[in-house]
Amino acid sequence: MYSQYVGPVDIAIKAICKNYTFSELYEIAALCNVLRCNIRSVYPKIDFQQYMVVWDNVFMPVSPIIANCNIVIMWSNALNEKNAREANNGTWSQNHFVPLIPAGIHNDSNNGDQSTSLAVTPEKRAFKNNTVTQIRIPEFQSSPSRRFRSKDSIENNFTQPIISDAMDKEKNDKKEQRQNRLEKKREQSGSSRRNETEEQHRLRLEKNREQTQSSRTNELEEKRQIRLEQQRKRTQTNRVKKKLGKTDA
Repeated sequence: MYSQYVGPVDIAIKAICKNYTFSELYEIAALCNVLRCNIRSVYPKIDFQQYMVVWDNVFMPVSPIIANCNIVIMWSNALNEKNAREANNGTWSQNHFVPLIPAGIHNDSNNGDQSTSLAVTPEKRAFKNNTVTQIRIPEFQSSPSRRFRSKDSIENNFTQPIISDAMDKEKNDKKEQRQNRLEKKREQSGSSRRNETEEQHRLRLEKNREQTQSSRTNELEEKRQIRLEQQRKRTQTNRVKKKLGKTDA
């Protein structure tokens, strides 16, 4: 049913073995059948391309399975925006999905605490015109959404150094591998030069001279073509000016 979106199953299984960090469409298609539900996939329209339309879709279980609930998920990135764009040539590149939980679920669990805090408002005794009066002091409590945002920011602050360390380690590993590869290449080149005969040495130098001369010749020919093109443009411009001058006369 979803093969046109997720591709052949055998290729998907191979992708699972190679990549265990990113989410894919076949995971949503599988969850529809396992959980017996409709899954609304929300793909943010950030750096949006036409081929991403399929990611912003509703996935349903295959027949004869009947969906008994609805789930909404949203695609995001494991990194913050700055690091995500640096790692993907300036593109946001969502790579995994997270569930979206209705706000009502959280509000129900906090109704008891809120009713208690709203029932009693703190008061303060004050004197006005020699009379003792009670001043009500409103006590504000952060909204559930703000508390959850604070919790999320704490979790993000905790996980961010781990992600940054992993990225730094990956960059250092790649840099070290590149240096080792260049060093090995230099050693092989030096070894081949030491082992070459006088005749091979002469042929190599001759070949280098021919390549250098050929590149210089091509460069001169390119400059010559540019100069001729500029000269043709100037000649054409002068002809147009002369024609305009004769017309005005």
